[in-house]
Amino acid sequence: MKNNIKAMNWNRNYYPTILDLFNRPLCDIDLLGSDNVNNFQSMKTDVIDKGDSYQLKTELPGVKKDDIKVDFKDGVLTISAERKFEKKENEKSGFIMHERSEGSCSRSFRFEDVDPENIDAAFANGELDIRLKKQTKQQGKQICIH
Repeated sequence: MKNNIKAMNWNRNYYPTILDLFNRPLCDIDLLGSDNVNNFQSMKTDVIDKGDSYQLKTELPGVKKDDIKVDFKDGVLTISAERKFEKKENEKSGFIMHERSEGSCSRSFRFEDVDPENIDAAFANGELDIRLKKQTKQQGKQICIH
C-alpha cells in the first residue's frame, strides 16, 4: 500500500528535512536552502526598455560601492559584486543566530544596440542603477557609381 502522507508546510522559513524532500516535486526542492538564506547570489535585476535607452535596476543589499564592478565588452554587460562581513571568531561575540552570508556573484546581459561610450551607473541604498544609451540607427545611403 502506498503511503500518501504529506507533511504540512506551515513555515517556509526552515531547512527542509529528509521526509519533506521526498514529498515535494523535484523542481521544487532547494537542497542548499538558498531561498531561505542567501538571496544575494540571485542578484535580482529589472531590465527596462526606455525607448532610446535601457535601464537596469539591481538589488545588492549589504554590498559596498567599491565591491561592485560593471563591464561592457562585445555587447555583453557584466555586473559582479562581492559581499564581505567582518568575521569574529570569538565565541562570546553575542550571536544567537547568523544567517547573513558573504560571497560573490555576477550576472551578464546581452545588448545588441548599445553605445559603449554612453553607459552610466549609480549606486545608492543597496540598488545599482545602470543606464545604457542605445546607438542611433544609421540611415542607409545610396552610393553613386562613377
